[in-house]
Amino acid sequence: MKKGFFIFVITLMFVTACGDTDQPEVKTIKITNASSANDADAPVVIKIILNTVNMRKSPNISSPVVAKLPANSKLEWLGQVSKVTAPIKLRGVRYNDPWLYVKTNEGKTGWIYAATASVDSTNNPSKSLQQLLVRRRAQGFFGAEIVTAMDNYRAAYVQANTSDKFANMYIYGLGLRDKMVQVLRKKASTDSQNPADMSWLDSLLPGYKHARVAEGTAYYLFADYQQWAAKARQTSGVEDDQFIELYQAIFPDAQEGFFPAWMEQISDYGARSLLGRGIHKKILDKLDALNASSSPFSEILNSLKHEIIQDITNTRNNFSEPVNKRKEEIRSILNAGYSILSDKDKKALENLL
Repeated sequence: MKKGFFIFVITLMFVTACGDTDQPEVKTIKITNASSANDADAPVVIKIILNTVNMRKSPNISSPVVAKLPANSKLEWLGQVSKVTAPIKLRGVRYNDPWLYVKTNEGKTGWIYAATASVDSTNNPSKSLQQLLVRRRAQGFFGAEIVTAMDNYRAAYVQANTSDKFANMYIYGLGLRDKMVQVLRKKASTDSQNPADMSWLDSLLPGYKHARVAEGTAYYLFADYQQWAAKARQTSGVEDDQFIELYQAIFPDAQEGFFPAWMEQISDYGARSLLGRGIHKKILDKLDALNASSSPFSEILNSLKHEIIQDITNTRNNFSEPVNKRKEEIRSILNAGYSILSDKDKKALENLL
């Protein structure tokens, strides 16, 4: 007997709180590729992720508390998500999440704030709820304009099947990432000993992963070059593959950071230049090869070249290698005859000899 795929419909109740009398507004979500009809009716398990969470009579921060739920409590979601949201700060993060209607093992029912819990089960209804909550959180956290840009970016990511399309999508994503980081700086900070779960960020922007920075007190979105390499292999043309290989050389662990390979990090906020070890020239070799092929990434490559020249010529830098080794690498760079170097760049390097 062949196994078929079925389409099931799960009804989610979106309610607007009005005192203790809630008038539901019905919205349907289709679940596709369920393995059996029973999967559509499988329970959705919610787990409390904070130390103590109030379960309330209605989806309202001022509604009476019907139960206090300790960390790791397992609850059953009863199919309702409030239409109303509430701005609440938890563990340094300013959420504007909806509420979930749940039931305890003892049979008590009530509403919990979505950001205080995670979806613990993995069936199709659970995945649909998780996607819904992430989308609504993104809308409340980043705003409609950035969420629309995310949608456009994800569509471009899927559709990028050539090096040129890859480049356009990548550049668009960089600008979007920077906007998202600005919002994160305003709305999310944390005690390094008690961080919020920000893993929901990773599903918003393909090719990027969140990380804590500034001694664990802030969040940032870094490019994940393993993801980018996999995407580049799916496209026609080699320019995007070469571009990602360049960045894998700049960040040898395949994860973007604040300190590239030609710098040695000495603190969360400081580093010293490794000029004299041949790393600057190695990166310039790859840069020049890409530039010579009229790469669609030329704007990024030129900016990267300026960054390397700036590191070499910045006399206020803290250098790890002695002067003679630094001069040796500079001579090697000048003798390479890179087309990517302007006359101004060459003059700046010559002045150091």
